[in-house]
Amino acid sequence: MSGDSSRVVVGTEDGVWVLAQRPTGWAVLHDQLHGRDVWTVTTSPHQPEVLFAGTGGHGLFRSVNGGGSWRPMSRGLESAYVRALAVDPRDPARVHAAAEPPAWYTSTDEGETWMCIADGAAFAGAAEVRAMAVITPEAPVFLLAAPDTLWRTGDAGQVWERATVPAGIRQLAVLQPASHIFAATAEGLYHSVDAGATWACGLAGACHAVAAAPDGAWLAAAIRRPGTTVAAIVVSRDTGATWSTLAAAPQPFVRLAASAVGLMAIDDAGGLWYTHWADDSSVPAVPWQTVVDDLPPAYDVHMFAD
Repeated sequence: MSGDSSRVVVGTEDGVWVLAQRPTGWAVLHDQLHGRDVWTVTTSPHQPEVLFAGTGGHGLFRSVNGGGSWRPMSRGLESAYVRALAVDPRDPARVHAAAEPPAWYTSTDEGETWMCIADGAAFAGAAEVRAMAVITPEAPVFLLAAPDTLWRTGDAGQVWERATVPAGIRQLAVLQPASHIFAATAEGLYHSVDAGATWACGLAGACHAVAAAPDGAWLAAAIRRPGTTVAAIVVSRDTGATWSTLAAAPQPFVRLAASAVGLMAIDDAGGLWYTHWADDSSVPAVPWQTVVDDLPPAYDVHMFAD
């Protein structure tokens, strides 16, 4: 990788950071929103310079210049605590946000204004949101995960139904083709081939995180398999049909992010790690490297390309 061919946006307990890999190591391009817990970050698949950041107590922010500057975008949000964000894959103006207490918001003007589509009554009084996924094989399907429950809607959030996934949900990943969804849960890595309507266990064990590269070529999970004491990183190149074990994670990883060039991980202390996919192998190159030693503890990471 060279130049700014791939960048990373990181939500931390002290602002949002944008990093790029240089030949000499990782460089900080921007660090903004200091003094704020940035719980979740995402980018627009339509416009790489458009970034969104959701905070714990300060609402939602948007950048249109790759993280160089940020503007509050919370008009219509009834909560200042934003846990999950997604830009609609088919419509750059439509953005979705999940807040706490659990509520679902949609914007049709790139985040300028928001409308509450579903409030806490739709989510049976759950107190926390963990993750969100937007699936658009034909009509949009949305998934919203709390630690104990996964909800699914196929009508833009008007009616939500519970999905049959075990408790302890940590992270969701959408793998192309978009009908393939993966959920990291306390009981294993679960796989759905029908946009979240039904689920089956793909890998048994305590699965801490899962991520898919946008091009669908890579799927990665951090999982502690039965009979083992240390979580390993496993990767698949065939939609989860077969897996290769990379190695034991250097730290307990709790969140993953993947791109066409590599894999990012956040450990349980908020440290950020990286490995790149090997050119001549079906598994990533090792060893892992830490990213920017003075980075504040991280909550979320998203990899994106220019």
